Amino acid sequence: MKVLGLILLLLLAARPGVAQERVTEVQELPRERAEELLAFVNDASTIVSSGRARLPAGAVIRGNVASLGGPYVLGGRVEGSLVVVNGDLSFEPGAEVTGDVTVAGGTLQGEEDATISGTLTVHSPALPYTRSGEKLVYRPAAPTAEDFFRSQLPFGTARFTLRAASNYSRVEGLPVLFGPLFESSGSNPFAIEVFGIWRSTSGLALNRNEMGYRVQVEQSLGGSRELALGASLRSEHVPIEDWGLSNVEASMATFLLRRDFRDYYERSGWSAFFRYAPMGSPLTLRAEFREEDHAFAPIRNPWTLGDEDAGWRPQPIVSEGEIRSVGASLRFDSRNDVTAPSHGWLADFRVRRGVGGNLRHPLHTPPLPDATPERPDSDFTTALIDARRYFRLGPATRMSVRGLAAGALTERPLPSQLQHSVGGEGSLPGHPRFSGDCGARAETRLHPTDGSPAYAAYGCDRVALLQMEYQRTFGFGWLPLPDEWHDPAEEWDWAPFFDFRPRWSVFFNAGRGWALDGPLPHDLPRVSSPTLTDAGFGVFLGSIGLYWAVPLTQRDRGVNFFVRLHHRF
Repeated sequence: MKVLGLILLLLLAARPGVAQERVTEVQELPRERAEELLAFVNDASTIVSSGRARLPAGAVIRGNVASLGGPYVLGGRVEGSLVVVNGDLSFEPGAEVTGDVTVAGGTLQGEEDATISGTLTVHSPALPYTRSGEKLVYRPAAPTAEDFFRSQLPFGTARFTLRAASNYSRVEGLPVLFGPLFESSGSNPFAIEVFGIWRSTSGLALNRNEMGYRVQVEQSLGGSRELALGASLRSEHVPIEDWGLSNVEASMATFLLRRDFRDYYERSGWSAFFRYAPMGSPLTLRAEFREEDHAFAPIRNPWTLGDEDAGWRPQPIVSEGEIRSVGASLRFDSRNDVTAPSHGWLADFRVRRGVGGNLRHPLHTPPLPDATPERPDSDFTTALIDARRYFRLGPATRMSVRGLAAGALTERPLPSQLQHSVGGEGSLPGHPRFSGDCGARAETRLHPTDGSPAYAAYGCDRVALLQMEYQRTFGFGWLPLPDEWHDPAEEWDWAPFFDFRPRWSVFFNAGRGWALDGPLPHDLPRVSSPTLTDAGFGVFLGSIGLYWAVPLTQRDRGVNFFVRLHHRF
């Protein structure tokens, strides 16, 4: 019996998963512990990765490792401790960590297949933080509407959400998403969300004809959420272009200044999609089929703090009707940080082809009865490539470069809702918004059915944009705040909003647009826009940027001062 007992003890000791018996699950994350984990990440000797990452079997890292965002898959050996912040951690058979393992704001899988010499701790709550310069700073999260109802079920998580769907706009005011979400547990979760969209311009009554909706189902396959199939059903107002400014910036300009920087159209229908994001790779591939109806979105005149008597800029007329299309996108993201990257690449490539429908511009002159019918506006092929490179030139300097090209791949003009423009704070801040619109706003027409004044088109059929920015930290810092302003009991902190080592930047931009010849969907004469250039200077105080831009072409416009709530790109 003694021999048998000794054998059993040896077998248990030899199990590679002995660490799973020491897993400590904690349902809270005190500030002191959160700051300890951030200090671990901020340590200069810690090897930090952002986003999806994987250490394959046979690979060895000598030193402490931290992962931000995740998911992080470990198949090799870490000779140190491992911390995963706001992401999931998965162990592959044979994985090994010689120190402690901590997961904050994520899940743990496969620990029974790993060898862990230290402790293994999982904190359920996410770790709220922001970036101040090159360091991560603890920032308590403000309560959100999603926290009002959340239930952890044996087979998944359910919650009720209430949040803004997009930006405050002149066509719907504030669109508010409300409804339930559910996501099953496991390595291949099933997720479903059912949202109604209430628009503030419709008042307090929940009028079904005034509301939109967004429903989506998604099934992950292959483990580790690498592959997903899904479908969606939606009816909503969407911006024609939204890459220049964030939703918060666009909302504040509309609500506070009564200046809506975006144009919109109504989109309703269904789609089916496929997404592939290989673990440990910066690539994400998505393919999608859509069948939709597009329509003009009239101005609804929401309440604003600005001059209520001031008129709104007209909307562009869009091609209306049914459209079927197929599209694909490829994203490459190797940035070291999503909000304030200092090195890495971000590249987006998108292409979409119309494969059917009767999409047609309302101002298009119908063909004569005996004439050959013209092709509908749903016969198009368009693409976009947006490539950004971030360089760290030194401890206090960085450089960012962006190149964007978008538009028709054929010689046929695009529908208005697929056109592009340059000019304004999002692209060429030294020039007014829509300066490069290929004459689309040279005059207004009356919409044939709505009767309101509207521009006959949105912009150009092709555009190109180049942006460059050099940033450097000032050689001084502001006086530190008094200790009583940093009370740990407070639910907020000044530091994330105001950087005590401010930075400055100089930038240069150039862009232009092209209008294609051929059968236009209206009789508006359109011409290619000239090349526009500008330069400027900026000062960053935390996440707030103060900018001054000067046009280098069309110099009669003067200096434009503007404020951004995050980096320009």
